[in-house]
Amino acid sequence: MKTKSILLGHTPNGVRVDSLDEESLKLMKKSGCTYLMIGIESSDEWVLNNLINKSTNLTKVTELIKICRKIKLDLGAFYVIGLPGEDINKINKTKRFALNYFYKYGARPHFNIAVPLKGTRLYEICKKNGYLKDCRNLKTKVKVPKNVIADWMIETPQFKVNDLVSVFKNYEKMVVYISIINLLKVLFWHPVAVGSVILELLWDILKNPTRFLKTLKNYYLGKFIFPNLIVGKQ
Repeated sequence: MKTKSILLGHTPNGVRVDSLDEESLKLMKKSGCTYLMIGIESSDEWVLNNLINKSTNLTKVTELIKICRKIKLDLGAFYVIGLPGEDINKINKTKRFALNYFYKYGARPHFNIAVPLKGTRLYEICKKNGYLKDCRNLKTKVKVPKNVIADWMIETPQFKVNDLVSVFKNYEKMVVYISIINLLKVLFWHPVAVGSVILELLWDILKNPTRFLKTLKNYYLGKFIFPNLIVGKQ
């Protein structure tokens, strides 16, 4: 494989963990990859093996995350909660895992609540077992992103939809909190680089003050959560 033939900016759909190793990560970094998304899905091996049918080795996940940290490749990870067979303890275990790895290694979590799309095996399992919950009214009552709650969700004897919403809301709050802590750590070690980004943000706000919130959100999503972009190590 020639490194000049690899054209990667980022991997928005996620990459299987078992397809990566230190050599491939270094090649991706060298080729210009700035942000890698991986699919971890769950921190519970029983869920991975029996519900997701994905033989993800969590020890290897930790090793790869540490490698990304070492070579300064910003990283994100997909997780899914609310599958039939899970219980609230397994769901909270995955949330704690995701937040802990975000805090320790900067692996930004992307949480999703499982949605039983019609025509899928998951939908048929839920329909057969009476796990489909009509959430068309709930969508207008809960304050979560629109794509989090679908018209029909999964509700089992082990968890309610409201349980999943509560976990998701707590996850969102903690991600903001940890993002601020991580940014402060970068500020401590790289004050000039962070100061430059903040001045750039203030200048953009002054140029168009009516777009204050949107500008702030764009900087948060585009730079502040990616420390390696801020310090110019890409």
